[in-house]
Amino acid sequence: MTMPGLGAIAGVHGAGVSFWRSLYAKGRLKTSSLPRPVISVGNITLGGTGKTPFVASLARLLSEEGYLCCILSRGYGGVRAEDPVIVSSYDRILHGASESGDEPYLLARLLPGVPVVVGCDKHAAGLLALERLKAHVFLLDDGFQSWRLKRDIDIVLIDATDPWGGRALLPAGRLREPLDGLKRAHLIGITRSHLVDADRLARLRDELTSLVPNPQIFFTRSVAAGLRKLPRGSESLDAVRGRDVLAFAGVGNPDAYFRDLELAGARIVERKAFPDHHRYTSAELAALIDDAQSAGAVAIVTTEKDAVRLPPLPRDAPVPVYALHQQVQPDGADTLLRWLVSRLGQAERAQR
Repeated sequence: MTMPGLGAIAGVHGAGVSFWRSLYAKGRLKTSSLPRPVISVGNITLGGTGKTPFVASLARLLSEEGYLCCILSRGYGGVRAEDPVIVSSYDRILHGASESGDEPYLLARLLPGVPVVVGCDKHAAGLLALERLKAHVFLLDDGFQSWRLKRDIDIVLIDATDPWGGRALLPAGRLREPLDGLKRAHLIGITRSHLVDADRLARLRDELTSLVPNPQIFFTRSVAAGLRKLPRGSESLDAVRGRDVLAFAGVGNPDAYFRDLELAGARIVERKAFPDHHRYTSAELAALIDDAQSAGAVAIVTTEKDAVRLPPLPRDAPVPVYALHQQVQPDGADTLLRWLVSRLGQAERAQR
């Protein structure tokens, strides 16, 4: 389709979003609430902001403070016999990626002790969590456009390397809604701040200030914390540091992942990008292994999100395959935590 055609569809999309948003804001469409605080982590663009590792980081911060957190997610890509469903409880994982979706399953793996519940109706998912898991605080994964569920805190993440997704609404660009939607955010997190220079960060802050009166802004950076050797095992970054690797990713911003891998010390001799949430076939995995050998790579490295979507590795694979384990570190994490605790008010905490 031509750009004018895409622009016309984007205009209709923007008008539709604004219309539905106004109906909820005016109370003409019903909203639901949960009897425990709800913190939403979302985007204004489609994917690629580092939301999943930030949700994991936030869950760890709140758990260490004594809150029993539960993550609620729509479970994109999962095929379930029932809905909602508990992906993980406090002590074990109950469902795999094919049922729960790749991001909820990854969060369940990364966060032992933090339950994950998925459902198309996030209010129903929250009620199930209250009944079965007795959570104190809900973390709503990808909840900024979840108009039907009331939130106590809305956190919106913006990727410093590509903040506005082409500055056009879907499908002409990656904006989910007009930029004035940022006024609903209580906190704005600028992710991947380590990948741009100080001047660019300052310009982004200035632009946000022009869009949102007195915005509450924090910055985060991704840190490579090690490697997971597939199908199981772990390795230090020394396994790829200073070595030739083939890197592949099917995420919203693969270029940012490639840059982080290079910052971890790997030399990428070949890189391959797939669509976001791509489910790999055995033939594609075999082709990646062949390409790695042809390029002289000593290893294949992908993201943790991609790793849960891979078919079983061949037993005799001639090249090791790793998933890069990354953690998100908020600048001033203590300040962020104090702000959140002050907004959570009298929410219960576990005995520590």
